[in-house]
Amino acid sequence: LADQAVLNLRQVKIIQNAASGVFVSGKALLGAEEVEIAQNMRYGVELMAQARAHFEKAKILQNGIGGVWLSSASVLELENSAVTENSGLGLWARDGARVKLWATEVRANQGPGIRGQDGAEVMLLGSQVLRHPGVGVEILDNAVLRAYGTIFQGNWHGLEIKGGVAELQG
Repeated sequence: LADQAVLNLRQVKIIQNAASGVFVSGKALLGAEEVEIAQNMRYGVELMAQARAHFEKAKILQNGIGGVWLSSASVLELENSAVTENSGLGLWARDGARVKLWATEVRANQGPGIRGQDGAEVMLLGSQVLRHPGVGVEILDNAVLRAYGTIFQGNWHGLEIKGGVAELQG
């Protein structure tokens, strides 16, 4: 998706592509419900520039480099979804990107479950970050983490804050 394109997906599988499953840039909008994005060679989802995406009841799993990568003021919302078993990071937000997860599970990714850096904002509401061989959530540079009612369990380190800000409650 590019420029001001709009795409709505419902009950769709995007699997085994040579690059990423979904690439969204510019001011494009993606809405996705009950989708599975799996086993793509790069990321399951890539968001750039001012792209916006909202996923509900989605599964982003077993992708080659990672689950989701977003940058440059893009916005991602995941609701009642799962980002699991990706070969790299579960979710990587950078360059002022914003992420909001609620009732979402980030589990067993091979890199950090979630990485925020370069002014990114990550908000976790009633979510779970589970079973990563490294860190569950890593906050770098000027990134901000706000987590409310979220469980960090079974990771090597639950949280690593390196120059960013974290606010945790409940």
